[in-house]
Amino acid sequence: MCTKLWKMQMIQHYQILDQYHDFSKETKILEIGIWEAESTKYIMQNYLTHEDSILEAVDIRIQDAAFEAVWELPEYERTTLIETPSDNFFDVLNEETYDVILIDGDHMYSQVLRDGLNASKILEDNGIIVFDDVQLHVIPKYTDNGVKRALQELELEWNLECLLDCKDNTIWTNVNVYRNTK
Repeated sequence: MCTKLWKMQMIQHYQILDQYHDFSKETKILEIGIWEAESTKYIMQNYLTHEDSILEAVDIRIQDAAFEAVWELPEYERTTLIETPSDNFFDVLNEETYDVILIDGDHMYSQVLRDGLNASKILEDNGIIVFDDVQLHVIPKYTDNGVKRALQELELEWNLECLLDCKDNTIWTNVNVYRNTK
């Protein structure tokens, strides 16, 4: 189960999305990695404000707790939970594009790199990508700095503007935010 501190931190870094996107307009949101769906629930309740906005949330395994967190919310009818590895999800997309993409899936370097490359291909002009857990290397399981290393490589290949780099932010967040400047 999520801790109260984790929930507060998650909410804090998702609140910054208001600075970078106008959610009063129709918005297509993709969330990669949902764990217990606390972030999914927050997104549904705060960012599906336009009647035509949708959320697609992808995870390799959707836990019962995730369904319990979201299925009774009124926004559930505009939310799709998809149980598949993110690579498979990206492989079957046709012409789908998204305004906001949140990446908080597998934190190992190779997967973050693939998720970032795939996400950049389906991001709308002026859309934003958010990477969570950029400073995750402080947890022993993730000492390979997977998210941070992948972002360093992705930044060299992308035509994306970095709007927020957590290492330069005076308010503690653990996310980097990028905008598609095509």
